[in-house]
Amino acid sequence: MEPGLAELTGRELTDPGYCTRVQNFTVGRFGYGSVRFIGETDVRWLDLNQIVKFRRHEIVVYEDETIKPVVGKGLNKAAEVALVLQKTASIEKLKLSAENQEAEFISFDPHKKEWKFSVQHFSRFGLSDDEDDDVMMDDADVDVREQVTMNDSDGSDLDEDRLLTDPRLLSHSLPSHLGLDPVRMKEMRMVMFSTEEEDDDEELDNLNGTFSHHRPLLGSKTVQRSSPLAIRKTPLALLEYNPGGFASSPNGSILLAQQNKGLPLTVTKVQGFKLEIKETPVTKSFSKNIVDAGLLMGIIERQLEVQGLSSSARVMLMHQVFVWELIKVLFSSKESSLDADVAALPLIRRAEFSVLLQESVCHRVQDEISSLSDSKDLQQLFLLLTGRQIDSAVELSASRGDVRLACLLSQAGGSTVNRMDIDRQLGLWKNNSLDFSFIEKDRIRLFELLAGNIHGALGEMNIDWKRFLGLLMWYHLSPASDLTSIFQTYQRLLEDGRAPYPVPVYIDEELVKDGVCWTPGNRFDIAYYLMILHSNEERDFTKSSMLKTLFSAFASTHDPLDHHMIWHQRAVLEAVGTFSSDDLHVLDMGFVSQLLTLGHCHWAIYVVLHMSRCDDYPYLQASVIREIVFQYCETWSAQENQRKFIVELGVPSAWLHEALAVYHAYYGNSFKALEHYLGCAFWQKAHSTFITSVAHSLFMSGKQSEILRLATSMEDHKSEIENWDLGAGIFITFYSLKSSLKEDEDTMSELVSLQDKNDECRKFFSRLKGSLAFWDNRLPIDARTVYAKMAEEISDLLVADSGEGSSTEVKLECFNTIFDSPVPQDLLSSHLQSAISHFTLHLTEAVS
Repeated sequence: MEPGLAELTGRELTDPGYCTRVQNFTVGRFGYGSVRFIGETDVRWLDLNQIVKFRRHEIVVYEDETIKPVVGKGLNKAAEVALVLQKTASIEKLKLSAENQEAEFISFDPHKKEWKFSVQHFSRFGLSDDEDDDVMMDDADVDVREQVTMNDSDGSDLDEDRLLTDPRLLSHSLPSHLGLDPVRMKEMRMVMFSTEEEDDDEELDNLNGTFSHHRPLLGSKTVQRSSPLAIRKTPLALLEYNPGGFASSPNGSILLAQQNKGLPLTVTKVQGFKLEIKETPVTKSFSKNIVDAGLLMGIIERQLEVQGLSSSARVMLMHQVFVWELIKVLFSSKESSLDADVAALPLIRRAEFSVLLQESVCHRVQDEISSLSDSKDLQQLFLLLTGRQIDSAVELSASRGDVRLACLLSQAGGSTVNRMDIDRQLGLWKNNSLDFSFIEKDRIRLFELLAGNIHGALGEMNIDWKRFLGLLMWYHLSPASDLTSIFQTYQRLLEDGRAPYPVPVYIDEELVKDGVCWTPGNRFDIAYYLMILHSNEERDFTKSSMLKTLFSAFASTHDPLDHHMIWHQRAVLEAVGTFSSDDLHVLDMGFVSQLLTLGHCHWAIYVVLHMSRCDDYPYLQASVIREIVFQYCETWSAQENQRKFIVELGVPSAWLHEALAVYHAYYGNSFKALEHYLGCAFWQKAHSTFITSVAHSLFMSGKQSEILRLATSMEDHKSEIENWDLGAGIFITFYSLKSSLKEDEDTMSELVSLQDKNDECRKFFSRLKGSLAFWDNRLPIDARTVYAKMAEEISDLLVADSGEGSSTEVKLECFNTIFDSPVPQDLLSSHLQSAISHFTLHLTEAVS
C-alpha cells in the first residue's frame, strides 16, 4: 500500500484532512498485481481486505454489490491496474480482452509479464478461464519450440504445460533427488489434489490481508537460497496497535516497522486488551499511561529504522520490542479476540510465542552460521534447528544431496511418534554396538535433537537461554503442551542446574564493554520474569518477593538508575489486570528521580500522578508533586511546554503560583513574587510584599495606576489581611483624598467645607504615623520617604485650599494638622510663614 500506514499517520498529523485527499493511492498484492487510483482518494474507513481482492489474472473491487458506492465515490473510480500474468501472453488478445471489458489497454511487459490497463469504474477485471487458456496459447507454442530446440530433443510427446514450468524452480526439489521427474510429479499433484490447492490459494488470499509475503524474522540477515521458499502459514504473533482507543486488534501484531515495509497494513475492528481505566490521584482524571506505553513502543520501532545504529544498540532495541510483544502474547485475552475453540486457545498462544521466540533468536543463529565455513554444513543445520529455521535447514540439506536427512528435518518438532522412532533407532545402534566412528558426530547430534534429547544433542555446546527454551518447547516436550508447562519445565531444569541461566540481554549479548559484575542467579532477564508471571497467574503473585525483582532496572538494563522501560511495562501489566500491588513506590520514585535529573519535571509529575494510592499515606502524591514544583521551579518555569503540560495534567495553578512566588522572592524579584502571591491567593503575604518592597518603587516611578491595580485587587479580601488600613489601604485613601482636595471634576467628593477636609487629613496623617509604627524597621528608607511625600502632597493641597467662608480658627487648625503630620521638619518650615500670618490675623480679629 502506498502511501503506507505510517506515512498516512504522519501526514495526517502535520496536515489535518490529508487522508481525505490522498493522491494516487495504490494497493497491491505481491505476485498478483496492483491498482493505482487516479487523483484524490478518501482512504478513511476503507476495509481494503474486503473491498480490493487480487486473484490469478484478476482484480475485483467491491465484490459485494450491496456496499458498492456510486461511480466516483470510494474506490469505485478511475484507476490504473497492473496484473502479473503467470505466463507469456499475446498482446493482441490482451488488447481485445481489455476492450471487451470497457477498459483501455496501456502496455504489456513480456519480461515482468505485467499487463497494464485503465478503467473508469470497478467491478471485475482480468482474464476469464477461457480467455486465460486462449491468450496464453500463441506464446506458449513459441516457448515450447524454443525449449525443444535448446534441449535438442523431439518433444512431440511433451505436454505444453510441462514445458512451460520453469525447471529451475524444481532443481532442488525432493523428486529430483529421488531420481524422479519433478515436473511430472507436479502435474500429478495438480491432477490429484487440485481442490486442496484451490483451498490453499483461498487461505492465502485471506492471509494476504495481513501479509503480502512471508514475514521476515526479527533482525535476520539475508541468507542466500538456491530456490525460493513457499509461503508458510505461520500463526500471527501479536496484536496490532489500534490508535483509536485503548483496545488492540486481535488478528495482527505490534510488528516492527522494518517488518512492515512494503506490506499492506490493515485496521481491524475487533477488540483485544480490555483495560480498567482508573482515576489518577490529585487530578481525578482518567489515566492514559497505557496509551503512552504504546507510543513508547512505536518510538522504539522507529529507532530501529535509523541508519548507522551500532550492533549493540540495535540488539538492545530488538530486545525491548521482544519484551513488549511477549507481554502481548502472554497476557492478552484470546477468548474475546479469536473465534476459536476454547480448548485450542492455549495452543494458539503457544504458536504465537513460538513465532516470537524464533524471531528473537534469529540474529544469533545467523551470526554463528556466518562464522562457519561452507564445509561445516552439519553444524549449520544444527544451528538452524536451534532457531527453528526448519525451511532453511531442509533446503540446505537437500542442496547438499542429503535427501534422507532433509526428510527427517522436515518433521522436526512434529509428532512425538517420529521422535520415539528416531530415539528407538539410536538405542538399537547403541545396543548393537554400532561403530559410531563411521557417522559424523554432528550428524549424531542432529539425530539426538530430532529424538528430543536436547542435552545429548548440545553436549558441551554453550547456548543462550532463549534458544534452550526453544529447543525444550520445539523438540523435547509434546507439541500439545501449553506455555505454563513449558515454563515450569524450564524452571525445574534451571533449579537442577541443567539449563542456562536466563541472564539479562546486556549480559547474554555482551553489550556492555566494561563488563558487569554479577553472579549466577542474582540477575535474570525481564522476559524470564514475565514467563514466570504467566505460569503463576493463578497464584497470589503479589506476595512474592519476585515482583520487586521483576521491576528492577537490572532486569532490563545494566544502568541501575534507568527505569523508563520497566515503568511502562509495569503500567501495561497492571492495566490488563496481571497483578495489583501498592508496594512498588521504589520503582515510581526511581523513575521520577531519573526524569528530574534529565530536567523533565513535567514527565516526573506525570509519573507521580500514576502512582498507586497508599492508604497509610493518602496525600503522598500531592506532597511529592508540591516538592517537585517547588524544588525544580527554575527548570519547569523556564520552558513553556513543560509549564503548559503541567497545567494540563491538572496540577492546581495555585501550587505553581506559590512555587514561583517563593522562587522570585528568594532571588529578590519582589514585583513577580507579588504577582504570584496574588495568583495563589496568599493575600497576607502579598500585602506584606506590596508594602515593604513594591509600593514605594512604583510610587517613586510615578506608576499610580499600577499601585491602584495591585491595591484594589487585594481590597476585596481585606478581611483576610491583618492591618489592612495601615498598609495598602493607605494608598487607596491617599489617592482618593488627593482627588477630593484637588476638587477633581470627575470625582464625586463629599468633602465640602474646609473643616471636613481638615478632619479627613488629620485621620490620614494619623494612619500614616500608625503604619510607620507598625511596620517599623521592615520599611526601607525609600518607603519612609514615600510616606513623607504623601503627607507633603496632602499638606500642600490642604494649605492651598482658600477655605472661603471658613473662620481663621479653622485655618489655624489646618496648620496644626500639617505640623502634626509625618513630614520632615525642613519641609514644614515652608508652611511656617503662612501659619504666623494666619495667627496674627486671628489675634487681630480677637482684639477687635
